[in-house]
Amino acid sequence: MGINIYPHKHIAKQQVRLKKVRIRLISDEERDRWNDVVSRFHALGHANLTGRQLRYVAETPRGRCLALISFGSSALQLAGRDNWIGWHPEQRLQRLHFVVQNSRFLILPWIQTPNLASRIMALCLDRLEQDWEEAYGYSPVLVETFVDRCRKGTSYRADNWIRLGETAGFSRDPQGFYKHNGSPKTLWVKPLRANAAKILRSDTLPADLADYELSPKPERIARHIRCPSLETLFDAFQSLTDTRARKGRRHSLRTCLAVVACGILAGARGLDECATVGKSLREPQRRALRMWRPRGQKKHVPPSHATLWRALSRVDPEEFERVILQWYNSQSDQLPAAVALDGKAVRSTLDQDNVGLHVVSAVPHDDSFFLLRPRSSAKAMNTKL
Repeated sequence: MGINIYPHKHIAKQQVRLKKVRIRLISDEERDRWNDVVSRFHALGHANLTGRQLRYVAETPRGRCLALISFGSSALQLAGRDNWIGWHPEQRLQRLHFVVQNSRFLILPWIQTPNLASRIMALCLDRLEQDWEEAYGYSPVLVETFVDRCRKGTSYRADNWIRLGETAGFSRDPQGFYKHNGSPKTLWVKPLRANAAKILRSDTLPADLADYELSPKPERIARHIRCPSLETLFDAFQSLTDTRARKGRRHSLRTCLAVVACGILAGARGLDECATVGKSLREPQRRALRMWRPRGQKKHVPPSHATLWRALSRVDPEEFERVILQWYNSQSDQLPAAVALDGKAVRSTLDQDNVGLHVVSAVPHDDSFFLLRPRSSAKAMNTKL
Protein backbone atom coordinates (compact mmCIF):
# COMPACT_ATOMS: atom_id res chain seq x y z
CA MET A 1 0.00 0.00 0.00
CA GLY A 2 1.22 3.50 -0.79
CA ILE A 3 0.16 6.94 -1.98
CA ASN A 4 0.08 6.39 -5.73
CA ILE A 5 -0.20 9.50 -7.93
CA TYR A 6 -0.14 9.66 -11.71
CA PRO A 7 2.80 11.35 -13.45
CA HIS A 8 0.92 14.60 -13.89
CA LYS A 9 3.02 15.89 -16.79
CA HIS A 10 1.84 13.12 -19.07
CA ILE A 11 -1.83 12.84 -18.32
CA ALA A 12 -4.92 14.81 -19.32
CA LYS A 13 -7.56 16.13 -16.93
CA GLN A 14 -9.41 13.24 -15.34
CA GLN A 15 -12.76 12.68 -13.73
CA VAL A 16 -13.77 10.05 -11.20
CA ARG A 17 -17.04 8.57 -10.03
CA LEU A 18 -18.00 10.11 -6.68
CA LYS A 19 -19.63 6.96 -5.31
CA LYS A 20 -16.39 5.05 -5.88
CA VAL A 21 -14.23 7.40 -3.79
CA ARG A 22 -12.91 5.93 -0.55
CA ILE A 23 -11.06 7.49 2.41
CA ARG A 24 -8.40 5.94 4.61
CA LEU A 25 -5.89 7.04 7.23
CA ILE A 26 -2.31 6.93 6.05
CA SER A 27 0.19 4.61 7.68
CA ASP A 28 3.35 5.76 9.43
CA GLU A 29 5.39 4.56 6.44
CA GLU A 30 3.39 6.84 4.13
CA ARG A 31 3.93 10.05 6.10
CA ASP A 32 7.01 11.18 4.15
CA ARG A 33 5.26 10.51 0.85
CA TRP A 34 2.16 12.40 2.03
CA ASN A 35 4.34 15.36 3.04
CA ASP A 36 6.16 15.33 -0.28
CA VAL A 37 2.97 15.39 -2.37
CA VAL A 38 1.41 18.17 -0.27
CA SER A 39 4.62 20.21 -0.44
CA ARG A 40 4.71 19.88 -4.23
CA PHE A 41 1.09 20.70 -5.04
CA HIS A 42 -0.50 22.57 -2.12
CA ALA A 43 -0.72 26.36 -2.28
CA LEU A 44 1.09 26.75 1.05
CA GLY A 45 4.03 24.82 -0.34
CA HIS A 46 4.75 22.79 2.80
CA ALA A 47 3.23 20.11 5.00
CA ASN A 48 4.36 21.37 8.42
CA LEU A 49 1.66 20.32 10.87
CA THR A 50 1.87 20.78 14.65
CA GLY A 51 0.20 19.09 17.58
CA ARG A 52 -2.27 16.22 17.35
CA GLN A 53 -3.21 15.34 13.80
CA LEU A 54 -4.78 12.81 11.46
CA ARG A 55 -3.85 12.51 7.78
CA TYR A 56 -6.07 10.94 5.16
CA VAL A 57 -5.82 9.97 1.53
CA ALA A 58 -8.78 9.80 -0.88
CA GLU A 59 -8.44 7.10 -3.52
CA THR A 60 -10.17 5.26 -6.33
CA PRO A 61 -11.02 1.56 -5.83
CA ARG A 62 -7.74 0.71 -7.58
CA GLY A 63 -5.70 2.77 -5.13
CA ARG A 64 -5.02 5.84 -7.27
CA CYS A 65 -4.63 8.93 -5.12
CA LEU A 66 -7.19 11.68 -5.70
CA ALA A 67 -6.68 13.98 -2.72
CA LEU A 68 -4.88 14.41 0.57
CA ILE A 69 -6.53 15.92 3.62
CA SER A 70 -5.50 16.44 7.24
CA PHE A 71 -6.97 17.56 10.55
CA GLY A 72 -4.94 18.91 13.44
CA SER A 73 -4.76 21.30 16.36
CA SER A 74 -7.04 24.33 16.21
CA ALA A 75 -5.91 27.96 16.26
CA LEU A 76 -5.20 29.22 19.77
CA GLN A 77 -7.38 32.28 19.38
CA LEU A 78 -9.90 33.31 16.72
CA ALA A 79 -12.23 36.21 17.41
CA GLY A 80 -14.90 34.97 15.00
CA ARG A 81 -14.89 31.43 16.34
CA ASP A 82 -14.63 32.42 20.00
CA ASN A 83 -17.47 34.93 19.70
CA TRP A 84 -19.63 32.38 17.91
CA ILE A 85 -19.04 29.80 20.64
CA GLY A 86 -19.44 32.36 23.40
CA TRP A 87 -16.96 30.77 25.82
CA HIS A 88 -14.81 32.77 28.23
CA PRO A 89 -10.95 32.68 28.02
CA GLU A 90 -10.56 30.00 30.71
CA GLN A 91 -13.05 27.72 28.98
CA ARG A 92 -11.20 28.21 25.72
CA LEU A 93 -7.91 27.10 27.27
CA GLN A 94 -9.54 24.10 28.94
CA ARG A 95 -11.60 22.97 25.92
CA LEU A 96 -9.73 24.14 22.84
CA HIS A 97 -8.62 20.58 22.04
CA PHE A 98 -12.26 19.67 21.37
CA VAL A 99 -11.97 21.87 18.26
CA VAL A 100 -9.87 20.50 15.39
CA GLN A 101 -8.74 22.24 12.24
CA ASN A 102 -8.91 21.08 8.66
CA SER A 103 -5.32 22.16 8.12
CA ARG A 104 -4.67 20.80 4.61
CA PHE A 105 -6.95 19.83 1.73
CA LEU A 106 -5.31 19.08 -1.59
CA ILE A 107 -7.08 17.68 -4.63
CA LEU A 108 -4.43 16.74 -7.18
CA PRO A 109 -4.46 19.39 -9.92
CA TRP A 110 -5.19 17.01 -12.79
CA ILE A 111 -8.34 15.64 -11.14
CA GLN A 112 -11.38 17.53 -12.46
CA THR A 113 -14.61 16.21 -10.97
CA PRO A 114 -17.52 18.43 -9.87
CA ASN A 115 -18.50 18.05 -6.20
CA LEU A 116 -15.45 15.90 -5.44
CA ALA A 117 -14.24 18.23 -2.67
CA SER A 118 -17.53 18.21 -0.78
CA ARG A 119 -17.77 14.43 -1.23
CA ILE A 120 -14.31 13.88 0.24
CA MET A 121 -14.96 16.26 3.12
CA ALA A 122 -18.24 14.54 3.98
CA LEU A 123 -16.55 11.13 3.98
CA CYS A 124 -13.82 12.42 6.30
CA LEU A 125 -16.22 14.06 8.74
CA ASP A 126 -18.31 10.89 8.89
CA ARG A 127 -15.39 9.06 10.45
CA LEU A 128 -13.39 11.88 12.07
CA GLU A 129 -14.95 11.58 15.55
CA GLN A 130 -14.28 7.84 15.76
CA ASP A 131 -10.78 8.07 14.30
CA TRP A 132 -9.84 10.92 16.63
CA GLU A 133 -11.19 9.06 19.65
CA GLU A 134 -9.24 5.94 18.75
CA ALA A 135 -6.06 8.00 18.38
CA TYR A 136 -6.41 10.38 21.33
CA GLY A 137 -9.13 9.03 23.60
CA TYR A 138 -11.84 11.64 23.02
CA SER A 139 -13.93 12.89 20.13
CA PRO A 140 -13.93 16.48 18.80
CA VAL A 141 -17.02 18.69 18.85
CA LEU A 142 -16.21 21.26 16.16
CA VAL A 143 -14.07 21.57 13.02
CA GLU A 144 -12.64 24.83 11.68
CA THR A 145 -10.87 25.74 8.47
CA PHE A 146 -9.64 28.74 6.49
CA VAL A 147 -10.23 29.62 2.85
CA ASP A 148 -8.48 32.30 0.80
CA ARG A 149 -10.66 35.36 0.29
CA CYS A 150 -10.38 34.95 -3.47
CA ARG A 151 -12.20 31.62 -3.21
CA LYS A 152 -15.89 31.19 -2.46
CA GLY A 153 -15.56 28.07 -0.31
CA THR A 154 -18.18 26.32 -2.42
CA SER A 155 -17.30 22.83 -1.19
CA TYR A 156 -17.60 23.89 2.45
CA ARG A 157 -20.87 25.67 1.83
CA ALA A 158 -22.21 22.56 0.07
CA ASP A 159 -21.31 20.49 3.14
CA ASN A 160 -23.23 22.90 5.44
CA TRP A 161 -20.24 24.60 7.01
CA ILE A 162 -20.90 27.97 8.71
CA ARG A 163 -19.08 31.06 7.47
CA LEU A 164 -17.85 33.24 10.36
CA GLY A 165 -16.18 36.12 8.53
CA GLU A 166 -12.52 36.93 8.03
CA THR A 167 -9.50 36.36 10.25
CA ALA A 168 -7.02 39.01 11.35
CA GLY A 169 -4.33 37.64 9.02
CA PHE A 170 -2.09 35.57 11.29
CA SER A 171 -0.64 32.17 10.47
CA ARG A 172 1.23 29.48 12.39
CA ASP A 173 4.91 29.09 11.55
CA PRO A 174 6.87 25.79 11.65
CA GLN A 175 7.86 26.42 15.30
CA GLY A 176 4.22 26.66 16.35
CA PHE A 177 4.16 30.42 16.86
CA TYR A 178 1.92 32.93 15.09
CA LYS A 179 3.02 35.76 12.83
CA HIS A 180 1.13 38.35 10.80
CA ASN A 181 1.07 37.42 7.13
CA GLY A 182 -1.03 40.30 5.80
CA SER A 183 -3.43 37.86 4.17
CA PRO A 184 -6.74 37.50 6.05
CA LYS A 185 -8.72 34.36 5.25
CA THR A 186 -12.36 33.38 5.52
CA LEU A 187 -13.15 31.31 8.60
CA TRP A 188 -15.59 28.38 8.36
CA VAL A 189 -16.74 25.98 11.08
CA LYS A 190 -18.65 22.70 11.05
CA PRO A 191 -20.31 21.32 14.20
CA LEU A 192 -19.83 17.59 14.67
CA ARG A 193 -22.52 17.50 17.34
CA ALA A 194 -25.83 19.28 17.65
CA ASN A 195 -25.50 22.47 19.71
CA ALA A 196 -21.69 22.31 19.55
CA ALA A 197 -21.30 25.94 20.60
CA LYS A 198 -23.64 25.46 23.56
CA ILE A 199 -21.68 22.40 24.68
CA LEU A 200 -18.35 24.21 24.55
CA ARG A 201 -19.57 27.21 26.56
CA SER A 202 -21.66 25.29 29.08
CA ASP A 203 -20.74 25.23 32.77
CA THR A 204 -20.23 21.47 32.61
CA LEU A 205 -19.38 19.22 29.68
CA PRO A 206 -21.21 15.99 28.75
CA ALA A 207 -19.99 12.91 30.61
CA ASP A 208 -17.95 11.57 27.66
CA LEU A 209 -16.02 14.85 27.41
CA ALA A 210 -15.77 15.97 31.05
CA ASP A 211 -12.87 13.63 31.87
CA TYR A 212 -10.82 15.16 29.06
CA GLU A 213 -11.32 18.79 30.01
CA LEU A 214 -7.95 20.32 30.86
CA SER A 215 -7.34 21.89 34.24
CA PRO A 216 -6.62 25.63 33.99
CA LYS A 217 -3.11 26.63 34.99
CA PRO A 218 -3.00 28.04 38.54
CA GLU A 219 -1.18 31.17 37.44
CA ARG A 220 -3.91 32.06 34.96
CA ILE A 221 -6.59 31.64 37.62
CA ALA A 222 -4.68 33.71 40.16
CA ARG A 223 -4.22 36.58 37.71
CA HIS A 224 -8.00 37.07 37.74
CA ILE A 225 -8.25 37.57 41.51
CA ARG A 226 -9.13 41.19 42.09
CA CYS A 227 -6.79 43.49 43.97
CA PRO A 228 -9.33 44.39 46.71
CA SER A 229 -9.69 40.68 47.51
CA LEU A 230 -5.90 40.30 47.66
CA GLU A 231 -5.67 43.27 50.02
CA THR A 232 -8.17 41.63 52.37
CA LEU A 233 -6.23 38.36 52.12
CA PHE A 234 -3.04 40.17 53.13
CA ASP A 235 -4.82 41.78 56.09
CA ALA A 236 -6.34 38.45 57.15
CA PHE A 237 -2.93 37.11 58.20
CA GLN A 238 -2.10 40.02 60.52
CA SER A 239 -2.95 37.92 63.58
CA LEU A 240 -0.12 35.46 62.87
CA THR A 241 3.25 36.18 64.46
CA ASP A 242 6.37 36.18 62.33
CA THR A 243 9.06 34.19 64.19
CA ARG A 244 11.68 34.44 61.47
CA ALA A 245 14.94 36.25 62.11
CA ARG A 246 14.78 39.88 61.08
CA LYS A 247 18.16 39.81 59.35
CA GLY A 248 17.76 39.37 55.59
CA ARG A 249 13.98 39.39 55.76
CA ARG A 250 12.47 41.09 52.70
CA HIS A 251 8.93 39.79 52.48
CA SER A 252 6.53 39.94 55.39
CA LEU A 253 4.93 36.80 56.72
CA ARG A 254 1.56 38.08 55.54
CA THR A 255 2.85 38.46 51.99
CA CYS A 256 4.31 34.94 51.91
CA LEU A 257 1.21 33.28 53.35
CA ALA A 258 -1.05 35.24 51.01
CA VAL A 259 0.96 34.00 48.02
CA VAL A 260 0.69 30.41 49.28
CA ALA A 261 -3.06 30.86 49.82
CA CYS A 262 -3.45 32.15 46.25
CA GLY A 263 -1.62 29.09 45.01
CA ILE A 264 -3.78 26.72 47.03
CA LEU A 265 -7.03 28.18 45.83
CA ALA A 266 -5.83 28.39 42.22
CA GLY A 267 -4.85 24.70 42.17
CA ALA A 268 -1.09 24.74 42.80
CA ARG A 269 0.19 21.32 43.89
CA GLY A 270 3.35 22.33 45.71
CA LEU A 271 5.37 25.30 46.85
CA ASP A 272 7.16 25.39 43.51
CA GLU A 273 3.83 26.06 41.81
CA CYS A 274 2.87 28.54 44.53
CA ALA A 275 6.07 30.44 43.79
CA THR A 276 5.19 30.33 40.08
CA VAL A 277 1.76 31.76 40.91
CA GLY A 278 3.46 34.60 42.79
CA LYS A 279 5.70 35.36 39.81
CA SER A 280 2.71 35.40 37.46
CA LEU A 281 0.75 38.01 39.40
CA ARG A 282 0.32 41.38 37.74
CA GLU A 283 2.04 44.42 39.21
CA PRO A 284 -1.15 45.81 40.82
CA GLN A 285 -1.70 42.40 42.45
CA ARG A 286 1.87 42.32 43.73
CA ARG A 287 1.37 45.77 45.16
CA ALA A 288 -1.86 44.65 46.85
CA LEU A 289 0.09 41.85 48.59
CA ARG A 290 2.82 44.31 49.67
CA MET A 291 5.59 42.40 47.91
CA TRP A 292 9.11 43.66 48.37
CA ARG A 293 10.23 46.45 46.06
CA PRO A 294 14.00 47.05 45.72
CA ARG A 295 15.09 50.62 46.34
CA GLY A 296 15.15 52.66 43.17
CA GLN A 297 13.03 50.19 41.21
CA LYS A 298 9.38 50.44 40.20
CA LYS A 299 8.40 46.77 40.14
CA HIS A 300 7.73 44.53 43.13
CA VAL A 301 9.59 41.22 43.44
CA PRO A 302 7.69 38.04 44.42
CA PRO A 303 8.99 35.74 47.18
CA SER A 304 11.03 32.73 46.09
CA HIS A 305 10.30 29.08 46.81
CA ALA A 306 12.84 29.11 49.67
CA THR A 307 11.25 32.18 51.21
CA LEU A 308 7.79 30.63 51.06
CA TRP A 309 9.13 27.44 52.63
CA ARG A 310 10.75 29.27 55.56
CA ALA A 311 7.58 31.26 56.19
CA LEU A 312 5.14 28.36 55.95
CA SER A 313 7.25 25.95 58.02
CA ARG A 314 6.92 28.25 61.04
CA VAL A 315 3.14 28.56 60.89
CA ASP A 316 0.59 26.51 62.82
CA PRO A 317 -1.38 24.70 60.06
CA GLU A 318 -4.63 24.89 62.02
CA GLU A 319 -4.28 28.65 62.38
CA PHE A 320 -3.43 28.89 58.68
CA GLU A 321 -6.58 26.89 57.95
CA ARG A 322 -8.73 29.10 60.13
CA VAL A 323 -7.54 32.32 58.48
CA ILE A 324 -8.05 31.06 54.93
CA LEU A 325 -11.47 29.61 55.76
CA GLN A 326 -12.64 32.89 57.24
CA TRP A 327 -11.30 34.91 54.32
CA TYR A 328 -12.68 32.51 51.69
CA ASN A 329 -16.17 32.59 53.16
CA SER A 330 -16.15 36.38 53.04
CA GLN A 331 -14.79 36.62 49.50
CA SER A 332 -16.09 33.57 47.60
CA ASP A 333 -18.55 35.63 45.57
CA GLN A 334 -15.70 37.90 44.43
CA LEU A 335 -13.34 35.13 43.27
CA PRO A 336 -12.86 33.74 39.73
CA ALA A 337 -15.13 30.81 38.90
CA ALA A 338 -12.19 28.38 38.73
CA VAL A 339 -10.86 29.22 42.18
CA ALA A 340 -11.28 26.58 44.88
CA LEU A 341 -12.95 23.96 42.66
CA ASP A 342 -12.39 20.21 42.54
CA GLY A 343 -10.19 19.83 45.59
CA LYS A 344 -7.24 21.91 44.44
CA ALA A 345 -4.34 21.19 46.75
CA VAL A 346 -0.86 22.05 47.89
CA ARG A 347 0.44 18.49 48.13
CA SER A 348 3.48 19.25 50.26
CA THR A 349 5.92 21.84 51.43
CA LEU A 350 8.88 19.50 51.38
CA ASP A 351 12.51 20.48 51.38
CA GLN A 352 15.04 18.70 49.20
CA ASP A 353 15.31 15.87 51.76
CA ASN A 354 11.56 15.20 51.49
CA VAL A 355 10.98 16.32 55.07
CA GLY A 356 8.64 19.05 56.18
CA LEU A 357 5.11 20.20 56.74
CA HIS A 358 2.56 18.37 54.58
CA VAL A 359 -0.67 20.16 53.76
CA VAL A 360 -3.67 18.88 51.84
CA SER A 361 -6.61 21.11 50.94
CA ALA A 362 -10.04 20.70 49.41
CA VAL A 363 -12.66 23.35 48.67
CA PRO A 364 -15.89 22.09 47.04
CA HIS A 365 -17.61 24.99 45.29
CA ASP A 366 -21.08 24.07 46.52
CA ASP A 367 -20.35 24.81 50.18
CA SER A 368 -17.76 26.50 52.38
CA PHE A 369 -15.85 23.40 53.47
CA PHE A 370 -12.08 23.90 53.60
CA LEU A 371 -9.70 21.37 55.08
CA LEU A 372 -6.00 21.61 55.89
CA ARG A 373 -4.19 18.94 57.83
CA PRO A 374 -0.53 18.47 58.78
CA ARG A 375 1.01 15.17 57.70
CA SER A 376 4.05 13.55 59.24
CA SER A 377 5.31 11.49 56.31
CA ALA A 378 5.81 11.71 52.58
CA LYS A 379 2.93 9.27 52.06
CA ALA A 380 0.58 12.19 52.67
CA MET A 381 1.46 13.54 49.23
CA ASN A 382 -0.82 10.92 47.71
CA THR A 383 -3.72 11.44 50.10
CA LYS A 384 -7.03 12.12 48.34
CA LEU A 385 -9.98 13.64 50.14
